[in-house]
Amino acid sequence: TADWQIIKQVKENVNIPVIVNGDVKNAEDAKKLFETANVDGIMIGRGAVGNPFLIKQISDYLDGKDYHMPTYEQRINMAYEHAKRLCDLKGEYIAMKQMRGLASWYIQGMPFSARVKNECAKLNTYEDLTNLFGKYLVYLKAYEQY
Repeated sequence: TADWQIIKQVKENVNIPVIVNGDVKNAEDAKKLFETANVDGIMIGRGAVGNPFLIKQISDYLDGKDYHMPTYEQRINMAYEHAKRLCDLKGEYIAMKQMRGLASWYIQGMPFSARVKNECAKLNTYEDLTNLFGKYLVYLKAYEQY
Protein backbone atom coordinates (compact mmCIF):
# COMPACT_ATOMS: atom_id res chain seq x y z
CA THR A 1 0.00 0.00 0.00
CA ALA A 2 1.31 3.40 -0.95
CA ASP A 3 1.99 5.67 2.02
CA TRP A 4 0.66 9.03 0.91
CA GLN A 5 1.92 10.73 4.08
CA ILE A 6 5.52 9.88 3.15
CA ILE A 7 4.83 11.17 -0.35
CA LYS A 8 3.58 14.40 1.23
CA GLN A 9 6.83 14.70 3.19
CA VAL A 10 8.85 14.15 0.02
CA LYS A 11 6.83 16.82 -1.79
CA GLU A 12 7.43 19.29 1.05
CA ASN A 13 11.20 18.68 0.95
CA VAL A 14 12.05 18.82 -2.74
CA ASN A 15 11.97 21.57 -5.32
CA ILE A 16 11.03 19.43 -8.29
CA PRO A 17 7.65 18.20 -9.51
CA VAL A 18 6.46 15.07 -7.73
CA ILE A 19 4.40 12.65 -9.75
CA VAL A 20 3.00 9.65 -7.90
CA ASN A 21 1.94 6.16 -8.89
CA GLY A 22 0.26 3.89 -6.39
CA ASP A 23 -3.13 2.84 -5.12
CA VAL A 24 -5.26 5.05 -7.33
CA LYS A 25 -8.20 2.78 -8.12
CA ASN A 26 -10.96 5.33 -8.64
CA ALA A 27 -11.62 9.04 -9.04
CA GLU A 28 -12.03 9.58 -5.31
CA ASP A 29 -8.57 8.08 -4.68
CA ALA A 30 -7.03 10.48 -7.18
CA LYS A 31 -8.62 13.52 -5.56
CA LYS A 32 -7.64 12.34 -2.09
CA LEU A 33 -4.04 11.83 -3.23
CA PHE A 34 -3.86 15.35 -4.64
CA GLU A 35 -5.37 16.77 -1.45
CA THR A 36 -3.30 14.65 0.95
CA ALA A 37 0.11 14.91 -0.63
CA ASN A 38 -0.23 18.06 -2.75
CA VAL A 39 1.52 16.27 -5.62
CA ASP A 40 1.96 17.72 -9.09
CA GLY A 41 0.56 14.73 -10.92
CA ILE A 42 -0.45 11.12 -10.71
CA MET A 43 0.15 8.11 -12.91
CA ILE A 44 -2.38 5.36 -13.29
CA GLY A 45 -1.13 1.79 -13.47
CA ARG A 46 -3.05 -1.33 -12.54
CA GLY A 47 -6.11 0.75 -11.69
CA ALA A 48 -6.71 1.20 -15.42
CA VAL A 49 -6.26 -2.46 -16.30
CA GLY A 50 -9.73 -3.60 -17.19
CA ASN A 51 -11.05 -0.11 -16.56
CA PRO A 52 -9.80 2.14 -19.33
CA PHE A 53 -12.66 4.47 -18.37
CA LEU A 54 -10.77 5.40 -15.18
CA ILE A 55 -8.72 8.25 -16.60
CA LYS A 56 -11.82 10.03 -17.98
CA GLN A 57 -13.62 9.44 -14.68
CA ILE A 58 -10.74 11.02 -12.77
CA SER A 59 -10.58 13.96 -15.14
CA ASP A 60 -14.32 14.60 -14.85
CA TYR A 61 -14.28 14.25 -11.06
CA LEU A 62 -11.35 16.62 -10.63
CA ASP A 63 -13.12 19.12 -12.90
CA GLY A 64 -16.17 18.97 -10.62
CA LYS A 65 -18.30 17.03 -13.08
CA ASP A 66 -20.32 13.92 -12.40
CA TYR A 67 -18.76 10.74 -13.66
CA HIS A 68 -20.42 7.48 -14.37
CA MET A 69 -19.34 3.92 -13.91
CA PRO A 70 -19.41 1.96 -17.15
CA THR A 71 -22.26 -0.48 -17.57
CA TYR A 72 -21.56 -4.21 -17.70
CA GLU A 73 -22.14 -4.09 -21.43
CA GLN A 74 -19.68 -1.20 -21.89
CA ARG A 75 -17.04 -3.10 -19.92
CA ILE A 76 -17.51 -6.24 -21.98
CA ASN A 77 -17.52 -4.29 -25.25
CA MET A 78 -14.25 -2.65 -24.22
CA ALA A 79 -12.78 -6.10 -23.56
CA TYR A 80 -13.81 -7.09 -27.10
CA GLU A 81 -12.18 -3.96 -28.49
CA HIS A 82 -9.02 -4.62 -26.50
CA ALA A 83 -8.88 -8.20 -27.80
CA LYS A 84 -9.49 -7.09 -31.41
CA ARG A 85 -6.67 -4.58 -31.23
CA LEU A 86 -4.33 -7.12 -29.68
CA CYS A 87 -5.22 -9.57 -32.45
CA ASP A 88 -4.46 -6.94 -35.08
CA LEU A 89 -1.18 -6.10 -33.41
CA LYS A 90 0.13 -9.52 -32.39
CA GLY A 91 -2.00 -12.09 -34.16
CA GLU A 92 -4.83 -14.05 -32.57
CA TYR A 93 -2.69 -16.78 -31.02
CA ILE A 94 -0.50 -14.47 -28.94
CA ALA A 95 -3.27 -11.93 -28.34
CA MET A 96 -5.62 -14.48 -26.84
CA LYS A 97 -2.91 -15.89 -24.61
CA GLN A 98 -2.47 -12.36 -23.26
CA MET A 99 -6.22 -11.83 -22.99
CA ARG A 100 -6.45 -14.87 -20.71
CA GLY A 101 -5.06 -12.68 -17.96
CA LEU A 102 -6.50 -9.36 -19.09
CA ALA A 103 -10.11 -10.39 -19.76
CA SER A 104 -10.81 -11.19 -16.12
CA TRP A 105 -9.94 -7.60 -15.15
CA TYR A 106 -12.83 -6.31 -17.25
CA ILE A 107 -15.38 -8.27 -15.23
CA GLN A 108 -13.81 -7.81 -11.81
CA GLY A 109 -16.46 -6.93 -9.26
CA MET A 110 -19.34 -7.90 -11.50
CA PRO A 111 -21.92 -10.36 -10.13
CA PHE A 112 -21.00 -14.03 -10.37
CA SER A 113 -17.74 -13.27 -12.18
CA ALA A 114 -15.59 -15.89 -10.42
CA ARG A 115 -16.69 -18.77 -12.64
CA VAL A 116 -16.31 -16.64 -15.76
CA LYS A 117 -12.82 -15.56 -14.67
CA ASN A 118 -11.83 -19.21 -14.43
CA GLU A 119 -13.03 -19.73 -17.99
CA CYS A 120 -10.95 -16.75 -19.17
CA ALA A 121 -7.86 -18.82 -18.45
CA LYS A 122 -8.93 -21.20 -21.23
CA LEU A 123 -9.37 -18.65 -24.03
CA ASN A 124 -7.73 -19.61 -27.31
CA THR A 125 -9.58 -17.57 -29.91
CA TYR A 126 -11.38 -14.26 -30.19
CA GLU A 127 -14.54 -16.28 -30.76
CA ASP A 128 -13.98 -18.04 -27.40
CA LEU A 129 -13.98 -14.62 -25.73
CA THR A 130 -17.11 -13.38 -27.48
CA ASN A 131 -18.95 -16.63 -26.72
CA LEU A 132 -17.95 -16.57 -23.05
CA PHE A 133 -18.66 -12.90 -22.43
CA GLY A 134 -21.75 -12.94 -24.64
CA LYS A 135 -23.32 -15.71 -22.53
CA TYR A 136 -22.26 -13.92 -19.36
CA LEU A 137 -23.86 -10.69 -20.51
CA VAL A 138 -27.13 -12.49 -21.28
CA TYR A 139 -26.99 -14.00 -17.80
CA LEU A 140 -26.35 -10.59 -16.21
CA LYS A 141 -29.25 -8.98 -18.05
CA ALA A 142 -31.57 -11.76 -16.88
CA TYR A 143 -30.22 -11.43 -13.34
CA GLU A 144 -30.82 -7.66 -13.32
CA GLN A 145 -34.43 -8.13 -14.44
CA TYR A 146 -35.07 -10.71 -11.76
